[in-house]
Amino acid sequence: MSIRVLICLFPLLLLGCSEPESELKSQEPAVAKTPPPDFILDSDAVWETVAQGYVYSDAPAVTPEGDIYYSANTQNRIFHLTVDDQVELFDENTALTMGLMFGSDGRLYGCRNLDAQIVAYDMQGGREVLLQGELSPLENNPDAPGEFCNDLVVSSKGQIWFTDRVNRGVKYLNAAGEAVRVTKGFRPNGLALSADETLLAVTDSLHPRMRAFDIAADGSLTERVDFFAPINAVTTVGKEEDARGRPGTNGMTVDSDGRFYVTSYYGIQIFDANGAYVGVIESPAFFTSNIAFGGADFSVLYATGLNGLYRIQTKVTGAPYFLRAD
Repeated sequence: MSIRVLICLFPLLLLGCSEPESELKSQEPAVAKTPPPDFILDSDAVWETVAQGYVYSDAPAVTPEGDIYYSANTQNRIFHLTVDDQVELFDENTALTMGLMFGSDGRLYGCRNLDAQIVAYDMQGGREVLLQGELSPLENNPDAPGEFCNDLVVSSKGQIWFTDRVNRGVKYLNAAGEAVRVTKGFRPNGLALSADETLLAVTDSLHPRMRAFDIAADGSLTERVDFFAPINAVTTVGKEEDARGRPGTNGMTVDSDGRFYVTSYYGIQIFDANGAYVGVIESPAFFTSNIAFGGADFSVLYATGLNGLYRIQTKVTGAPYFLRAD
């Protein structure tokens, strides 16, 4: 492996943003790839590199105007990409923020990982602490500072769920400002609300499957077993217990027709509103961490990951939750 690749992978190993380096030695896809239908993406559509030089980027969040905010984890920065493609610094002390999402109140919600906080930023850069938690030590790296959460989602009503990978659960921030565990039994990573906000989809870091949960009024979850078709994976070095390999599923977004878009080692996999597999968009980088629809009409798919921010023009539109606020 080249020195350049090792340098790029080091921040992922340090932060736990991805799986161990041996899992990234992708071999052949276990299932032949199906391109997305032409009503989603033109066959000649290509990814464009919007910005570079971050080593690792994550957590794209879209504003009502279609701007994108995203984190550069290893640099402790949050950047703002305007609709006229200007990159502006928003925060330069992010405590390794991973999850970001705008709420219907116009604030940017995030997980300040090393501060163990869920916060809400105003557009002047001020922030309110909504939850003060505690760091959980990493099982495979006890000398590291630990982790609080990986990703979060905000409903149009202001409800917040976030993933705790170390303690293997999704948590809900209730009206009393307390974090309540609402799932158990798997290692969650990214999550997204369905377009009608009745279902929470969650990726599983260790197994080639997606989890789906019906949402109750109090924020609790009930699993809808086998809602999603299996996640496609690639065969990987050293994985004897699962011939399909570890999936590398990470972030998600949804479009206005209810389809789910999921990043993985295999590519950006698409599932329809009923959980059926639709196809896969080739990833713009060796590892893609998260995705969001942006642009003036929310038809541009933005992707974060190794070394940059990327985008591709689609023929569908996203469904950001703040657009459906009462």
